[in-house]
Parts: sequence; structure tokens; C-alpha cells
Amino acid sequence: MEDLHLTTWEEATLEYSSSFKEYIANHPLQEQVAGLSEQELANNFNGFILGVDGETLEAYQNTLGEPIDREAFERGEIALIATDQPEVFSRIQHLTIFPCSREGSSLSDRSEITLSLGGFVPFDYKGVGASLAPTIVVSNTAMQKWFGDPAALQLELNVSSGYEQMVLTALQQLTEENSAISLTSRAEAMAELNRAKTAILSLGGSISLVVALIGILNFVNIMSVSVVARKRELAILESIGMERRQIRAMLIGEGLCYTVITLGLVFSFGNLIACGIFGLFQQQVDFAIFTYPVVPAAVIALAVLAVCYFTPKRMYQLLSRETIVYPSGKCSVRKAAYPVP
Repeated sequence: MEDLHLTTWEEATLEYSSSFKEYIANHPLQEQVAGLSEQELANNFNGFILGVDGETLEAYQNTLGEPIDREAFERGEIALIATDQPEVFSRIQHLTIFPCSREGSSLSDRSEITLSLGGFVPFDYKGVGASLAPTIVVSNTAMQKWFGDPAALQLELNVSSGYEQMVLTALQQLTEENSAISLTSRAEAMAELNRAKTAILSLGGSISLVVALIGILNFVNIMSVSVVARKRELAILESIGMERRQIRAMLIGEGLCYTVITLGLVFSFGNLIACGIFGLFQQQVDFAIFTYPVVPAAVIALAVLAVCYFTPKRMYQLLSRETIVYPSGKCSVRKAAYPVP
């Protein structure tokens, strides 16, 4: 075991004032609070207090508003609010909290705690959300001072590399008979993500392969029709002195023009579309990262180049073996007596 982080929680009532009007106007549960009067809000302004240690806040430094004073937080001098809209609390300087008493607590329902507002954490911090009042985050030190033994909400365990499965098995044995405890393992999550990734790659690869085959066959068909439709024109060019290698080079050049157009669209508009799709995906899976598929892109580019190079070359080789006779019968170009290189 490398380290352990405990999250505790209790219920509390927050003192309501007109300073919270903007928060109520933008409340996440707007449909449920829209019809409440000022008195009803004051009488039912209940919510949750979360207790965490200062280390768990490091990932949220500078993410919402000003940096959090970790030392003041650990001493229990400031409190944080879980929200994605810090601006709705611009008129709030202090928070007055009335903890809900329970057995073992050193506080009663009449106890009053006043703390300075010291910053913000995201609304979904620790997955608690909010009640009517916003969720308040304080240090575990303060929670233990007020409640003695506050209720445990979440326990995060970090173990040394290579021991994940061993610890997971032990925890599963400890919690299997308690349905109230849910267990989430990074090792299990990674395995699940790998399975999902494999499924997505298989499906996406299959679709891409089908589309690629359709595109290749379409290109072969276009070049074949183009060469066959122009066979008399090519025969005339050859009869007036144009060498076969020049004709072949011309047809290959036409095929390579398709390569330039295709790869140009792929590496410009195609990349923009891919980045746009990833941006939408990251809104749902915020831990996703983007890496450009350099090797697959290079392989595909070479495959496109090969198809566009060899298709017109092969079609001209086949065409050169045929006899082309004009309808008038006055001119004919017969197939070569020597093999076409």
C-alpha cells in the first residue's frame, strides 16, 4: 500500500441569504426549486459537507477561480463549494453552517460554524452532486473535530505496481457480503476499456476495409473505362511517333493525380474532421487523449499510391496486346510483336 485517501461526509443546513439568489436562479435542479418561496428556501436549505485531505485537491488547483490555500484548508479555516459556475457565488464571502447532530458528534443542531469561502471544486467532485444547498468541502481534520467519527463515503487506495490484482482480490473477499459497498478498480476499468477499444477497432476497421475496397474497385473501374474508351486515341498517338513508354508515363501520371487529390483531402479535411470528432468524444470521456496514427496513415498512403500507379500501367499493358481497327478499314494498329515492358 502506497497511500490512502479518505472522503467523509455529513448532512448540514446552510444559512440562506439573498446572496444565494443567483445560485438559486442557476440551480442544477431548477424545476424543483423554481416554485419555492424565500421562507421555504431558508427553512430547507440543506445539503452535504464533504471531508477530504489536502492532497486530493492538488488536481484542482487553478481549475476554478483562484488557487486554494492548502494550509488554511487543512486547519479548517476555509471551505470550498462544489460548482461549475463560481461566478454565481461572487457575493458570498463567508458560509454559516449548522451541522445535523448525531450520536458521537460534539455538535448539536444549534451549533453554528462560520468559515470563509476559500475556492471551488467541480460540481461532480466525488460524485456527490448537490441537494438544495450547494455541497461544501472541508478538511478531514475539521470533520473529525466537529463530528468525532464522521461517516466514510469513499476510500481511495493506491498500491505498488504489480500488486493491483492481488489487492483487488483481497478487497473483493472483504466486501463481497456487503452490498452497500461498491468497489471500483483501476485494473478492472483498464481491462474494460481495452475490451471496448478492441471492439471499436474491429468494427471501425471492418467498415474502413469495406469502404476502402469500394474505393479501390471504383478507381480501377474508372481507369479501365478511361483507357478502353481512349484506345484509338492512344493508338493514333503511337502511330504518329509517340513512344509507348511515354503513353504509359502519361497514364500513370493521370493515376498519380488521383493519389494527390485523395491524400490531399485526407490529410486536410480528413484530419479536421477527426479532430472535431475527438473533441465531441472527449466531452463524454474527459480522460481520453489524441494520438495521430502515423504508421497506419503512412501504410494507407503507400497503398493508395501503389493502386494509382499500377492500375493504369496494367490496363495499358493489356490494351497494347489488342488489335485496333478503324471502321473504314483504311488504318489499323496491330498488337506489338514484342512484349510490352
